[in-house]
Amino acid sequence: MSRALAFLALPLLLGGCAAETRYRIASFLFDGVPPPAGAQEALTESPLEAVQPDEAGQEPATAPVPEQAVATAVAAGSTHKPYADRKCASCHDLNASNRPRLEGNELCFSCHHGIITGKRVVHVPAQAECLLCHLPHSSENVRLLQQPLPDMCLMCHAREEMLAVHGEIGECLSCHNPHESNEDRLLDFE
Repeated sequence: MSRALAFLALPLLLGGCAAETRYRIASFLFDGVPPPAGAQEALTESPLEAVQPDEAGQEPATAPVPEQAVATAVAAGSTHKPYADRKCASCHDLNASNRPRLEGNELCFSCHHGIITGKRVVHVPAQAECLLCHLPHSSENVRLLQQPLPDMCLMCHAREEMLAVHGEIGECLSCHNPHESNEDRLLDFE
């Protein structure tokens, strides 16, 4: 019942959105959605479509992405390799409405080993949820970050406090490890 209500509410929620936004949301949820008139750039900004399983329920081994679309995504920042390679099933259960195969960090750590290894100080967001800082598919920023550095860090760490400690705000990662460290304040001396 709640799915039916959500499905019926979707047009109401999208009614106030721009045509490109409606297209991006609709094409994420449904295959074959035609782009709005004059919005060819929407195709290159969102270069990957959902990969459909074959008759046996298996994801195709390879499904190349147009080179221009990949070049656009990479030039703009960073793209998650499984997403660029259209290997949706490596993260999503294609038989369960594309839900993630695993929950939270468990999914990320199934490929990204060694991010949290048991060092003395662990950055709370890194332990809690990777998606607090990173985007899962592509980003305009390096390392799939939601914001450019140092803005990413300043989402949680108050600018005034950082200025009081550092005098100026520079490149945070030149001194700090964003995930874990054996040093206080996540200092990175390794």
